Amino acid sequence: IVQGWERAKLEIALDPGIEGLMIGCTNDLWDLFVLSWVKALTQKAPKIAIQVEAQSPDMLSQRLINGLVDVCFLFDPPHTSGLILKHAFDTNLIMVSSEPKLQQLDQFNLQNYYMVNWGISFQSKHNQYFPGLDVPAATFSSGSMALDILLKEGGCAFLPEQMVRDALQQEILFPVEDSPVIERSAYLVFKEELESRQSVQVAIQMMRECVKQQEAQLVKAKDNVEGWE
Repeated sequence: IVQGWERAKLEIALDPGIEGLMIGCTNDLWDLFVLSWVKALTQKAPKIAIQVEAQSPDMLSQRLINGLVDVCFLFDPPHTSGLILKHAFDTNLIMVSSEPKLQQLDQFNLQNYYMVNWGISFQSKHNQYFPGLDVPAATFSSGSMALDILLKEGGCAFLPEQMVRDALQQEILFPVEDSPVIERSAYLVFKEELESRQSVQVAIQMMRECVKQQEAQLVKAKDNVEGWE
């Protein structure tokens, strides 16, 4: 009730002609995409008042269904009646290491491997590639946490290409040779009743433009990093 009241107060406070848009995402999706998307929205759609919150996927799904957020970016969106799922972008999770020329098949060392919880589909594919794998050095709920420890302490982990692009180009991290690539898809999710709203339509259009820009940046980066395909 309190959260609903806070939202109502925000909408009442908006100036005439300004439409509010409540956005939800996970911390990793903020780093991967939502930050640049929100920046583009604020620059090109000044009549949309944006409010962003980061929550766990389960909490975001619940708040979306309850109408406390308008749109959410999620890797594993709920397939619930009344929700629209718009494919946002795909990201390749690649194994990167602080050690150059690491061969995954013969040098995979659990003492230096950090697991990230990228969702159910990732875990399923990970189990296929590494059956019977013992407990890794540590497990994280956020890719940015794993990246932080790799940069400070060394090791290896599956991380999104977008997240490690700069570190690969600067040769701080390196692609692990012969390691599998695991693809994840992100979605923009909102209620059917909101599809006709101007703010939601603008958000979808800006999402597509930002995805194209991000894809172009990745192609350019891959050309400059050996072993990254």
